[in-house]
Amino acid sequence: SGENAAQAWVNLERIRYLVQALGDDVDPKSWVAGIDALLAFGLDSDEAEQKLAACSDMTLIASQRMIMAAFLAYPAPDQRGKLCSALFTAICVLEAGIKMNDDQFLLKLYAIRLYLYVSCYDRARALYDTLSIKNIQLDTLGYLLNGNGMSLGCFAADLDLCYDGVSFYDRADAKVPRELESAYEKGTYSNITDFLTFQDNLAHSMQRECTHRCALRGEAFEHGTTKAVLDQWKEADVVSIEHTNESIAALHDNRDVAVMGLQTPVDMEKWNLEILTRSTPLPGSAWIQIFSMVPQIMHCIVCADVELLESKAKDLLAAIDKA
Repeated sequence: SGENAAQAWVNLERIRYLVQALGDDVDPKSWVAGIDALLAFGLDSDEAEQKLAACSDMTLIASQRMIMAAFLAYPAPDQRGKLCSALFTAICVLEAGIKMNDDQFLLKLYAIRLYLYVSCYDRARALYDTLSIKNIQLDTLGYLLNGNGMSLGCFAADLDLCYDGVSFYDRADAKVPRELESAYEKGTYSNITDFLTFQDNLAHSMQRECTHRCALRGEAFEHGTTKAVLDQWKEADVVSIEHTNESIAALHDNRDVAVMGLQTPVDMEKWNLEILTRSTPLPGSAWIQIFSMVPQIMHCIVCADVELLESKAKDLLAAIDKA
């Protein structure tokens, strides 16, 4: 049937993409060779009008090829402007694909990543909101946008997003004990281990720590009187966010970085579009440690605790050097 033939073509294009990456093909032109046919089928065909899944898949592959070609063509830091111009072309393709099929999750993911890369936070946020990411997805997918707005100066909008994450973690902390109690009452003991594992993963979630630190960072830039800002830092609970090497090592990274629908294995970093399209490095243990120390130092400054300030400042410099 036509649908089977279309899917076979998509599979062939996936194989062709992988073969090029495995062959270490660094010629940008070869990555976009024949792309017109992919776009014609994905965006301007009878099948596209019928919202055939293969058309969205083909549009995604075409956009991935354009993104890869852009990074290969402009790898140097001083070529950032040309790179962003090339990525805008890929964004146009992604937007056209979204317009054809608004339910295509992966097209929106790539559009979000590219909009952040070219510093267009508002459109990235609008697309993110259409994904209806909530509950446990805030822990696995919240990294896609959480904190990126602050890097672009959009503190208020990003802070609202952080509060959504903080509220989820607080609700989960309250809900799991009730679920455990219910499991004991009903005798469904096989569920208890799962609940305990779930509780541990969330309690020691790396994304949870990132969300809380981003929230603190955003609150520091909220508008207010000088007195209000100073009072906020005086009253801030900075003890509960202190980390040791042991507590950092115990964190679980639940973030789903494989959600991007890559055409290559994730360990092929040179060809990994999830890594290439990061607008900022993915926060990790070092980031959490550093942004846990900054609020503590702010607290020391406001409280004029010079002795503790010197100690914390040395710890911060050591953490930065280690990072």
